[in-house]
Amino acid sequence: MTERTSTPAREPIADRLDRTLPALSPEVRSIAFDALEPVDRSFPVALCRASAGAVSSDGPSARTLESIALVIEPLQGYVRLRNDLLAADRYESAAERDAAILAGDYLHAFAHASIGDASPTDGSRLELFRVLTSASNALASAYATSESDSGSDTTPVSEPSRTTRPGQSTGDAPTAILAGAAAEFGVTAAGATETVRKSARAYGASLSRALSIAERGSVDARDESPRGAATRVLSARSFDDDTDEPPLSASENALDGPVGNRDGSLEAGDRSAILERELESARSALETIETVDSCDRAGGPHRSGLKARARLERATRVPFENLLAADE
Repeated sequence: MTERTSTPAREPIADRLDRTLPALSPEVRSIAFDALEPVDRSFPVALCRASAGAVSSDGPSARTLESIALVIEPLQGYVRLRNDLLAADRYESAAERDAAILAGDYLHAFAHASIGDASPTDGSRLELFRVLTSASNALASAYATSESDSGSDTTPVSEPSRTTRPGQSTGDAPTAILAGAAAEFGVTAAGATETVRKSARAYGASLSRALSIAERGSVDARDESPRGAATRVLSARSFDDDTDEPPLSASENALDGPVGNRDGSLEAGDRSAILERELESARSALETIETVDSCDRAGGPHRSGLKARARLERATRVPFENLLAADE
Protein backbone atom coordinates (compact mmCIF):
# COMPACT_ATOMS: atom_id res chain seq x y z
CA MET A 1 0.00 0.00 0.00
CA THR A 2 1.31 3.40 -0.93
CA GLU A 3 1.92 5.72 1.98
CA ARG A 4 -0.32 8.74 1.67
CA THR A 5 0.66 12.19 2.74
CA SER A 6 -1.41 14.19 5.15
CA THR A 7 0.00 17.63 5.75
CA PRO A 8 -2.69 19.76 7.37
CA ALA A 9 -2.53 23.26 5.94
CA ARG A 10 -5.54 25.32 6.81
CA GLU A 11 -5.44 25.13 10.62
CA PRO A 12 -1.74 26.00 11.10
CA ILE A 13 -1.89 28.80 8.54
CA ALA A 14 -5.14 30.06 10.09
CA ASP A 15 -3.53 30.28 13.52
CA ARG A 16 -0.52 32.07 12.13
CA LEU A 17 -2.59 34.46 10.05
CA ASP A 18 -4.65 35.37 13.10
CA ARG A 19 -1.49 36.10 15.08
CA THR A 20 0.12 38.11 12.29
CA LEU A 21 -2.98 40.04 11.22
CA PRO A 22 -5.33 40.04 14.23
CA ALA A 23 -7.49 42.93 12.97
CA LEU A 24 -9.18 41.03 10.14
CA SER A 25 -12.95 41.43 10.06
CA PRO A 26 -14.97 38.17 9.94
CA GLU A 27 -15.97 38.81 6.31
CA VAL A 28 -12.44 39.54 5.12
CA ARG A 29 -11.05 36.63 7.13
CA SER A 30 -13.60 34.25 5.58
CA ILE A 31 -12.73 35.36 2.04
CA ALA A 32 -9.01 35.04 2.76
CA PHE A 33 -9.34 31.50 4.08
CA ASP A 34 -11.61 30.46 1.21
CA ALA A 35 -8.86 31.52 -1.20
CA LEU A 36 -6.32 29.18 0.43
CA GLU A 37 -5.82 25.73 -1.04
CA PRO A 38 -4.97 22.75 1.20
CA VAL A 39 -1.20 22.43 1.17
CA ASP A 40 -1.20 18.83 -0.04
CA ARG A 41 -3.32 19.88 -3.05
CA SER A 42 -1.28 22.98 -3.87
CA PHE A 43 0.53 22.85 -7.20
CA PRO A 44 3.00 25.66 -6.31
CA VAL A 45 3.89 24.02 -2.98
CA ALA A 46 4.45 20.64 -4.66
CA LEU A 47 6.56 22.35 -7.31
CA CYS A 48 8.66 24.06 -4.64
CA ARG A 49 9.33 20.80 -2.80
CA ALA A 50 10.20 18.80 -5.92
CA SER A 51 12.50 21.56 -7.17
CA ALA A 52 14.34 21.64 -3.85
CA GLY A 53 14.84 17.89 -3.94
CA ALA A 54 16.13 18.03 -7.51
CA VAL A 55 19.18 20.10 -6.62
CA SER A 56 20.02 18.75 -3.18
CA SER A 57 19.63 15.31 -1.64
CA ASP A 58 20.33 16.46 1.93
CA GLY A 59 18.60 19.80 2.23
CA PRO A 60 16.74 21.98 2.82
CA SER A 61 15.13 20.51 5.90
CA ALA A 62 11.49 19.54 6.04
CA ARG A 63 10.96 22.37 8.53
CA THR A 64 12.40 24.90 6.08
CA LEU A 65 10.16 23.63 3.28
CA GLU A 66 7.12 23.86 5.53
CA SER A 67 8.08 27.45 6.39
CA ILE A 68 8.39 28.28 2.70
CA ALA A 69 4.97 26.74 2.13
CA LEU A 70 3.62 29.36 4.54
CA VAL A 71 4.93 31.97 2.10
CA ILE A 72 3.65 30.28 -1.06
CA GLU A 73 0.15 29.41 0.23
CA PRO A 74 -0.97 32.99 0.96
CA LEU A 75 0.68 34.22 -2.24
CA GLN A 76 -1.34 31.63 -4.14
CA GLY A 77 -4.48 32.82 -2.36
CA TYR A 78 -3.65 36.40 -3.31
CA VAL A 79 -3.32 35.42 -6.97
CA ARG A 80 -6.60 33.52 -6.88
CA LEU A 81 -8.45 36.49 -5.39
CA ARG A 82 -6.96 38.97 -7.84
CA ASN A 83 -7.84 36.71 -10.75
CA ASP A 84 -11.40 36.42 -9.47
CA LEU A 85 -11.71 40.18 -9.16
CA LEU A 86 -10.43 40.80 -12.68
CA ALA A 87 -11.86 37.89 -14.65
CA ALA A 88 -14.92 36.55 -12.84
CA ASP A 89 -18.21 37.71 -11.35
CA ARG A 90 -17.82 36.03 -7.99
CA TYR A 91 -17.95 39.29 -6.03
CA GLU A 92 -20.91 41.27 -7.34
CA SER A 93 -21.51 44.08 -4.86
CA ALA A 94 -19.08 46.89 -4.14
CA ALA A 95 -18.85 45.78 -0.51
CA GLU A 96 -17.95 42.21 -1.51
CA ARG A 97 -15.33 43.42 -3.94
CA ASP A 98 -13.82 45.74 -1.34
CA ALA A 99 -13.65 42.87 1.14
CA ALA A 100 -12.00 40.63 -1.47
CA ILE A 101 -9.44 43.31 -2.27
CA LEU A 102 -8.62 43.66 1.43
CA ALA A 103 -8.39 39.89 1.84
CA GLY A 104 -5.96 39.70 -1.06
CA ASP A 105 -3.87 42.52 0.36
CA TYR A 106 -3.76 40.80 3.74
CA LEU A 107 -2.67 37.50 2.16
CA HIS A 108 0.04 39.30 0.22
CA ALA A 109 1.24 41.01 3.41
CA PHE A 110 1.15 37.70 5.26
CA ALA A 111 3.40 36.10 2.63
CA HIS A 112 5.98 38.84 3.17
CA ALA A 113 5.64 38.61 6.95
CA SER A 114 6.31 34.86 6.80
CA ILE A 115 9.55 35.05 4.83
CA GLY A 116 11.57 35.75 7.97
CA ASP A 117 10.95 32.23 9.26
CA ALA A 118 11.65 30.51 5.94
CA SER A 119 15.39 30.02 6.48
CA PRO A 120 17.66 29.65 9.52
CA THR A 121 20.47 31.70 7.94
CA ASP A 122 20.50 35.41 7.15
CA GLY A 123 22.05 34.95 3.70
CA SER A 124 19.54 32.38 2.54
CA ARG A 125 16.69 34.39 4.04
CA LEU A 126 17.78 37.42 2.03
CA GLU A 127 17.85 35.41 -1.19
CA LEU A 128 14.36 34.04 -0.52
CA PHE A 129 13.13 37.57 0.16
CA ARG A 130 14.54 38.66 -3.19
CA VAL A 131 12.62 35.87 -4.91
CA LEU A 132 9.41 37.01 -3.22
CA THR A 133 10.02 40.67 -4.03
CA SER A 134 10.71 39.88 -7.67
CA ALA A 135 7.53 37.80 -7.92
CA SER A 136 5.48 40.51 -6.21
CA ASN A 137 6.78 43.13 -8.64
CA ALA A 138 6.01 40.91 -11.62
CA LEU A 139 2.49 40.22 -10.31
CA ALA A 140 1.87 43.93 -9.78
CA SER A 141 2.92 44.66 -13.36
CA ALA A 142 0.76 41.86 -14.74
CA TYR A 143 -2.33 42.95 -12.82
CA ALA A 144 -1.82 46.62 -13.65
CA THR A 145 -1.71 45.73 -17.33
CA SER A 146 -4.75 43.47 -16.98
CA GLU A 147 -6.82 46.29 -15.52
CA SER A 148 -5.85 48.73 -18.28
CA ASP A 149 -6.26 46.23 -21.13
CA SER A 150 -9.08 43.97 -19.97
CA GLY A 151 -10.57 43.78 -23.45
CA SER A 152 -7.44 42.48 -25.15
CA ASP A 153 -7.38 39.10 -26.83
CA THR A 154 -3.96 38.38 -25.40
CA THR A 155 -2.50 37.66 -22.02
CA PRO A 156 -1.23 40.81 -20.27
CA VAL A 157 2.18 41.98 -21.38
CA SER A 158 3.87 44.52 -19.16
CA GLU A 159 6.77 46.86 -19.67
CA PRO A 160 10.08 45.79 -18.12
CA SER A 161 10.45 46.85 -14.52
CA ARG A 162 13.65 48.16 -13.00
CA THR A 163 13.03 45.84 -10.06
CA THR A 164 12.57 42.71 -12.18
CA ARG A 165 15.58 40.42 -11.86
CA PRO A 166 17.41 38.93 -14.86
CA GLY A 167 15.55 35.90 -16.16
CA GLN A 168 12.21 37.00 -14.72
CA SER A 169 9.69 37.31 -17.53
CA THR A 170 8.20 40.78 -17.64
CA GLY A 171 5.19 39.75 -19.72
CA ASP A 172 4.07 36.62 -17.94
CA ALA A 173 0.65 35.85 -16.52
CA PRO A 174 -0.03 35.73 -12.76
CA THR A 175 -0.37 31.97 -12.33
CA ALA A 176 2.82 31.38 -14.32
CA ILE A 177 4.66 34.01 -12.27
CA LEU A 178 3.55 32.25 -9.08
CA ALA A 179 4.70 28.84 -10.33
CA GLY A 180 8.05 30.20 -11.44
CA ALA A 181 8.59 31.79 -8.04
CA ALA A 182 7.58 28.57 -6.25
CA ALA A 183 10.16 26.55 -8.17
CA GLU A 184 12.78 29.21 -7.52
CA PHE A 185 11.93 29.23 -3.81
CA GLY A 186 12.70 25.52 -3.67
CA VAL A 187 16.06 25.58 -5.40
CA THR A 188 17.11 28.77 -3.60
CA ALA A 189 16.43 27.15 -0.23
CA ALA A 190 18.60 24.24 -1.39
CA GLY A 191 21.49 26.59 -2.16
CA ALA A 192 21.33 26.47 -5.96
CA THR A 193 23.41 28.66 -8.23
CA GLU A 194 21.87 31.62 -10.04
CA THR A 195 21.86 29.63 -13.30
CA VAL A 196 19.87 26.81 -11.73
CA ARG A 197 17.51 29.29 -10.06
CA LYS A 198 16.81 30.96 -13.38
CA SER A 199 16.16 27.58 -15.00
CA ALA A 200 13.85 26.51 -12.18
CA ARG A 201 11.88 29.72 -12.56
CA ALA A 202 11.59 29.15 -16.32
CA TYR A 203 10.53 25.53 -15.78
CA GLY A 204 7.79 26.46 -13.32
CA ALA A 205 6.38 29.23 -15.51
CA SER A 206 6.40 27.12 -18.68
CA LEU A 207 4.79 24.15 -16.95
CA SER A 208 2.09 26.39 -15.48
CA ARG A 209 1.30 27.90 -18.88
CA ALA A 210 1.08 24.41 -20.38
CA LEU A 211 -1.27 23.29 -17.62
CA SER A 212 -3.47 26.34 -18.18
CA ILE A 213 -3.74 25.52 -21.88
CA ALA A 214 -4.60 21.92 -20.99
CA GLU A 215 -7.24 23.05 -18.48
CA ARG A 216 -8.95 25.14 -21.14
CA GLY A 217 -8.73 22.51 -23.83
CA SER A 218 -9.84 19.33 -22.06
CA VAL A 219 -11.92 17.37 -24.54
CA ASP A 220 -13.40 14.83 -22.18
CA ALA A 221 -14.56 14.59 -18.60
CA ARG A 222 -11.58 13.74 -16.40
CA ASP A 223 -11.49 12.57 -12.80
CA GLU A 224 -8.91 15.21 -12.04
CA SER A 225 -7.62 18.34 -13.70
CA PRO A 226 -4.25 18.44 -15.48
CA ARG A 227 -2.99 20.70 -12.68
CA GLY A 228 -4.19 18.17 -10.13
CA ALA A 229 -2.37 15.39 -11.99
CA ALA A 230 0.82 17.48 -12.06
CA THR A 231 0.51 18.07 -8.33
CA ARG A 232 0.25 14.33 -7.74
CA VAL A 233 3.32 13.61 -9.84
CA LEU A 234 5.39 16.31 -8.17
CA SER A 235 4.26 15.17 -4.72
CA ALA A 236 4.89 11.49 -5.52
CA ARG A 237 1.37 10.61 -4.44
CA SER A 238 -0.18 7.42 -5.73
CA PHE A 239 -2.57 7.74 -8.65
CA ASP A 240 -5.01 5.42 -6.91
CA ASP A 241 -5.52 7.95 -4.11
CA ASP A 242 -8.84 9.74 -3.95
CA THR A 243 -9.05 12.52 -6.51
CA ASP A 244 -11.18 15.07 -4.74
CA GLU A 245 -9.79 18.51 -5.49
CA PRO A 246 -10.94 21.97 -4.53
CA PRO A 247 -12.97 23.26 -7.47
CA LEU A 248 -11.05 25.49 -9.84
CA SER A 249 -11.71 29.17 -9.46
CA ALA A 250 -13.80 30.53 -12.31
CA SER A 251 -10.78 32.61 -13.25
CA GLU A 252 -8.12 30.02 -12.45
CA ASN A 253 -6.70 30.16 -15.94
CA ALA A 254 -8.44 33.24 -17.33
CA LEU A 255 -5.31 35.34 -16.93
CA ASP A 256 -2.85 32.58 -17.75
CA GLY A 257 -1.47 31.19 -20.96
CA PRO A 258 0.14 32.86 -23.94
CA VAL A 259 -2.76 33.64 -26.24
CA GLY A 260 -6.43 32.95 -26.65
CA ASN A 261 -9.82 34.14 -27.80
CA ARG A 262 -11.93 36.49 -25.69
CA ASP A 263 -13.50 33.52 -23.94
CA GLY A 264 -10.07 32.09 -23.11
CA SER A 265 -10.38 29.27 -25.66
CA LEU A 266 -7.84 28.10 -28.20
CA GLU A 267 -8.29 26.43 -31.55
CA ALA A 268 -7.26 22.77 -31.37
CA GLY A 269 -4.28 23.17 -33.69
CA ASP A 270 -3.07 26.30 -31.93
CA ARG A 271 -3.56 24.66 -28.56
CA SER A 272 -1.48 21.64 -29.49
CA ALA A 273 1.33 23.70 -31.00
CA ILE A 274 1.51 26.14 -28.09
CA LEU A 275 1.21 23.33 -25.55
CA GLU A 276 4.10 21.41 -27.08
CA ARG A 277 6.17 24.60 -27.25
CA GLU A 278 5.64 25.30 -23.54
CA LEU A 279 6.43 21.70 -22.60
CA GLU A 280 9.61 21.78 -24.65
CA SER A 281 10.56 25.02 -22.93
CA ALA A 282 10.01 23.40 -19.52
CA ARG A 283 12.08 20.35 -20.45
CA SER A 284 14.86 22.53 -21.82
CA ALA A 285 14.98 24.46 -18.55
CA LEU A 286 15.02 21.19 -16.64
CA GLU A 287 18.22 20.15 -18.41
CA THR A 288 20.21 22.71 -16.43
CA ILE A 289 18.71 21.85 -13.04
CA GLU A 290 21.37 19.80 -11.33
CA THR A 291 20.67 16.53 -9.56
CA VAL A 292 23.18 16.15 -6.76
CA ASP A 293 22.26 12.68 -5.56
CA SER A 294 20.57 9.68 -7.15
CA CYS A 295 18.17 9.29 -4.23
CA ASP A 296 15.48 11.54 -2.84
CA ARG A 297 16.28 13.37 0.36
CA ALA A 298 15.17 11.01 3.13
CA GLY A 299 13.81 13.71 5.42
CA GLY A 300 11.57 15.38 2.87
CA PRO A 301 7.82 15.86 3.21
CA HIS A 302 7.19 13.19 0.53
CA ARG A 303 9.19 9.97 0.24
CA SER A 304 9.28 8.33 -3.15
CA GLY A 305 11.12 5.76 -5.21
CA LEU A 306 11.44 8.37 -7.93
CA LYS A 307 14.12 11.01 -7.90
CA ALA A 308 12.80 14.53 -7.51
CA ARG A 309 14.18 15.49 -10.91
CA ALA A 310 12.35 12.53 -12.47
CA ARG A 311 9.13 13.85 -10.94
CA LEU A 312 9.77 17.23 -12.54
CA GLU A 313 10.22 15.50 -15.89
CA ARG A 314 7.12 13.34 -15.47
CA ALA A 315 5.08 16.44 -14.69
CA THR A 316 5.74 17.59 -18.26
CA ARG A 317 4.26 14.36 -19.65
CA VAL A 318 1.63 12.68 -17.49
CA PRO A 319 -0.99 15.49 -17.30
CA PHE A 320 -0.90 16.03 -21.07
CA GLU A 321 -0.86 12.55 -22.60
CA ASN A 322 -4.57 12.34 -23.43
CA LEU A 323 -4.80 15.94 -24.61
CA LEU A 324 -1.92 15.74 -27.07
CA ALA A 325 -3.25 12.45 -28.44
CA ALA A 326 -6.72 13.97 -28.91
CA ASP A 327 -5.32 16.89 -30.92
CA GLU A 328 -3.50 14.66 -33.40
